[in-house]
Amino acid sequence: MTSDAVGPRPRRTPALWPFYVGGSLGPFGGAMVNAILPETASGVGTDAAGAATSLTAYMIPFSALMIASGTLGGRWGLTRTIRAAYGLYALASVVRMAASSLPVFLAGRALQGAA
Repeated sequence: MTSDAVGPRPRRTPALWPFYVGGSLGPFGGAMVNAILPETASGVGTDAAGAATSLTAYMIPFSALMIASGTLGGRWGLTRTIRAAYGLYALASVVRMAASSLPVFLAGRALQGAA
């Protein structure tokens, strides 16, 4: 005997991999520049101390906006917030790659931290 009646659809569990990627991207992106300070300094025309300011440029917006990120997720929706953050991070990465001066590089780092 077959039944044409379809029962309730099972709830689909949301994919969690974007959260894991984002959870590792922030700390990884903040600390990764430590290993390449000499290369970064020569790439943007400064010394290692100048390149080290990129850590601060990243961590201040990262820390400050971490406080408000839950509110943004609640207001805009988690999916939209995560997509916006990943898009901004990608755009900031392009800015950093194209940077030929320290101020532009630091602006890209600050945008990455904000994302």
